[in-house]
Amino acid sequence: MRAIKLSLRQTLFFAFLVVSLIPVTILAGWTQHTAFEKEMTSVREKHLLLARNLTDALNRYAIDTQAVFISTLHALKSSPLSEDSKTLLKTVNIDGLTYLNSDQQLQNPVLGKAEDFNSEIIQALQSVIAKARSNPGKPIFSGAIPIGKPGIYLVNHLAESGTWIAALNTRYIIDLQQSISFGKKGHAAIVDKQGRVLAHPKPDWILSAKSLAKVPPVSAMMRGETGVTSFFSPAVKADMIAGYSTDKETGWGVMIPQPIAELEEHASQIQIAAIILGVMAAIVTALISWWMAGFIAAPVIRACDAARQISKGKFDQRVDVRTVLVPAEMKDLAMAFNRMSDEVHHSQQILEQRVEERTEELREEIKTRKAAEEKVRFLAMHDAVTGLPNRVALHDRIDECLQQKRVVGDMLAVLFIDLDGFKPINDRYGHAMGDLVLSEIGDRLGESLRNDDIVARYGGDEFVVLLTNQHSACKAADVAEKLRMEIAGPIQINGQELQVAASIGVVTTDAKGADINKMLREADQAMYRAKSQGKNTIYVSD
Repeated sequence: MRAIKLSLRQTLFFAFLVVSLIPVTILAGWTQHTAFEKEMTSVREKHLLLARNLTDALNRYAIDTQAVFISTLHALKSSPLSEDSKTLLKTVNIDGLTYLNSDQQLQNPVLGKAEDFNSEIIQALQSVIAKARSNPGKPIFSGAIPIGKPGIYLVNHLAESGTWIAALNTRYIIDLQQSISFGKKGHAAIVDKQGRVLAHPKPDWILSAKSLAKVPPVSAMMRGETGVTSFFSPAVKADMIAGYSTDKETGWGVMIPQPIAELEEHASQIQIAAIILGVMAAIVTALISWWMAGFIAAPVIRACDAARQISKGKFDQRVDVRTVLVPAEMKDLAMAFNRMSDEVHHSQQILEQRVEERTEELREEIKTRKAAEEKVRFLAMHDAVTGLPNRVALHDRIDECLQQKRVVGDMLAVLFIDLDGFKPINDRYGHAMGDLVLSEIGDRLGESLRNDDIVARYGGDEFVVLLTNQHSACKAADVAEKLRMEIAGPIQINGQELQVAASIGVVTTDAKGADINKMLREADQAMYRAKSQGKNTIYVSD
């Protein structure tokens, strides 16, 4: 068998090509194999995060709605429904308000129309009404009621006045659902605790409160679970992957589904791109390998030619002649190598200098970035207008304080402050002036408290103060009165003398076993009691 004769350049070319193509081929194959798996992993994380974020938004909405409902009922004890109360109810989408008296007879609506509370609706709410009677003073949400216009109801039984029923439209819930849209058919769906539709891309499903209880993620949400699952969607008529989460308070569930076919399509595009890149890499590798083989082989070939000339007897055999008769190509190669070595050394020195300079620049950039991060962290935890801790920081600091106080068992007091007469200032002088007033109030509160106490802007014209080491409601009330007087003092801004007042709700509790949300809720309710007593006053909760 005749042996295959390859030149040095050909041998180097095939060696370089094989060595270069092995990692390229492995990388292309691995990318194709893992593309769909990566898509699924990414979607699981994103969809579950979306579901949890929407659930948190629903929870905040439910808490705000309950708080407005309770405060309105407290206000109705002393006076008819005011325009401010109506406006407040509208902000949480409460369109109607009525009640069943102690004889369980339906009264004329305080707000809204009688058809919002017809006999069919009242009949559908019987189980919710019964639950509210078993839990006096606790607002209970109904599920979706597909009678008339779709909506939900909030029921609260008060022993002194009967059973109050509020009719809520689902605009906020639908807007929340419609804010989520991705891919071709990815969407969000919100259901009540019975699995009936509250918000969905299909409007007729909302109108009929269609039950999705048999859909696997909805069944899981009805059990109060949170997670990710795959299932067949009757709405999209396709296999879906969905993240889902449930609000423990209301039982409402959020599902974020997306067709698996869309993920497969995207993964397929990645696979095609990987194949194309692999082919292009193979072509580029072949060209580079051929050029590199020629570059390496050329001086060796020239050295071989020179050696053949010497072997033909063209050189003197003397030792000094051998030294002199070294082929010119090798001399040039040696001289070029030396020059290259010098240049490399010089280039290395320049590179080291540039690396050192760049390292110093990076250090400065890191310092600047750290300063920016510190600023971002500060802004995230503080109110931009007053510089006080915001609501998020307040919760963290109260929780930290509670952990410390639970060890020593001290009493704590929460003061919920709402400014009276602030809105007219905003309306008359503009929000810029209003911000200056808020900043001044924040300064007064901070200067009037001890270092261990906590003051935060809770939102709008509301402030919350946590008094540590308070041993009685009387002392807390004294502090609240001091703060009320500080707030009521004249405010001089830009040549204008302004004045606001404050309604303050006070709650005291033992730090052992204290609950942040309960403390804030009770203080908020006490503040509304103070407002209902004529504003610019203090109400201390029992």
